[in-house]
Amino acid sequence: MGLDMYLSAEKYHYGSLNEEPTDLTKAVNAMTDTKGYQVKSFRIWACDWRKANQIHAWFVDNVQEGEDDCKEYRVSVDQLRDLVELCKKVLAHRDRAEELLPTQAGFFFGGTAIDDYYFADLMDTIEKLEPFTTDPSWESWDFTYQSSW
Repeated sequence: MGLDMYLSAEKYHYGSLNEEPTDLTKAVNAMTDTKGYQVKSFRIWACDWRKANQIHAWFVDNVQEGEDDCKEYRVSVDQLRDLVELCKKVLAHRDRAEELLPTQAGFFFGGTAIDDYYFADLMDTIEKLEPFTTDPSWESWDFTYQSSW
């Protein structure tokens, strides 16, 4: 039990049902019982966190318009870039962590101390998200964030 957070990325294939199957469709059909169906999207688990309540609070405030309701929310690559840059800023100015990226208390949300765990969550976030913000090929993917608690 606790705060679990997930970021997924989905790539859509826009094409006609009458066209030749894509390599992705052929691969999925070979692995599953979807013979004859076209694959129209491919979804990956891009990132996950556990009890990183300061990161969750950022998503609630900057993506979810203040609604903390465990629903899926679309996240732009620019928003991911903003989060990565904020994490870097906090790591560079640790004395301003509570001001720049405050923690959020909640039922089973984990600790709210600005400690080694807090900063480890920021480093982990940068490591996981930065590839999506620096590689232009991710611009055509749709990202969604969801939490569960």
